[in-house]
Amino acid sequence: MSLDELRAMGKSRNLNTFATTLQVDTIFDYKVDDSSSKNPLLPSTINLGDLWIVGLGAGGGASAYSLASLQGLEGHLNLIDPDEVKPVNMNRYVYALNADAVGNKPKVEAVEDLFKRFKKLEVQAYPCSYQEFKESHRNSVMDFLISTVDTKETRRCIQWDMPRVILDAAVISTEFYVRRVDIGKSPCILCTHKPAEVERSTEEILAEVIGLGTEEIVRLRSTNACLTQDHIDRMKKSTETQNFTLPSVGEHFNDWLLMHCGEVASPVTPERIPLPFATVLPGILLAGEVIKAYHFSDDAIQNYYTYDMINVPLSGAQSLKPATDCIFCSNSETIEIFQRKYANSNSGQ
Repeated sequence: MSLDELRAMGKSRNLNTFATTLQVDTIFDYKVDDSSSKNPLLPSTINLGDLWIVGLGAGGGASAYSLASLQGLEGHLNLIDPDEVKPVNMNRYVYALNADAVGNKPKVEAVEDLFKRFKKLEVQAYPCSYQEFKESHRNSVMDFLISTVDTKETRRCIQWDMPRVILDAAVISTEFYVRRVDIGKSPCILCTHKPAEVERSTEEILAEVIGLGTEEIVRLRSTNACLTQDHIDRMKKSTETQNFTLPSVGEHFNDWLLMHCGEVASPVTPERIPLPFATVLPGILLAGEVIKAYHFSDDAIQNYYTYDMINVPLSGAQSLKPATDCIFCSNSETIEIFQRKYANSNSGQ
């Protein structure tokens, strides 16, 4: 798809115009310089099975947008995100319109609008944090889950809820990764997103920089709470030694934080340059992995793919093993519970 077509898509949620374009070159096989490999034609209807997308920021939103660009969808789609579309989000959210930002539209509603034309697709929107969802939907069976959440705590919470398959994605500076978690075959989220007592947490580092307490930052990040005048007054002291822009009263903490993420330092000026596409690209790959899971399972990623969009060489796909000391995926009782949970599953592979 050309850049002009992508720009045109960004001006409207009517995606029918480009559906036929996406019938080819959608399935990415991660091969390098293999001219003999051709991407397969997609079926006229893509079955999403029971798909959950937790986190509808740049990555999760791009994944949903890519799926909504296809000709036909059916199955069940569940959307979880507590936040609204804000003007500061617009450089990262490919699905959002100006009217969404002006009206502070919940992200789940903006994304849900993308799928209204699919009569055979059932969409359920949950405008709440994952922790809040868990409290009201304990022991939910989640077949295939995309996780693009902001905190390690939420990722670990998702893993303990035992979705059958998790696609975990994130961006660190200019590098992104896409990870598939199959319990017993690949590292689980607890293997890779270790608790704060094992390694220094993002919240601890933020506490030193912005002047708020670690526990308070954990709460602000996990709930994306609004910042108060008291928060700003305490953060103001840190600006004397740290270089960051203060938020405004009522601004969501994660919205403010994301304005300082996804950037790269300019080699010729003291400025930092935003890289909004850094979080969009892995979202597109996530959509491809969902399609492959149910229709082209032999081409699915083994378990890990990483790519740095500024630095070379290509990191590429890797096959990683579970940690032998992991309290989750190396625990025989946990594996037994997981296997019983999906013993009668007829889901995609």
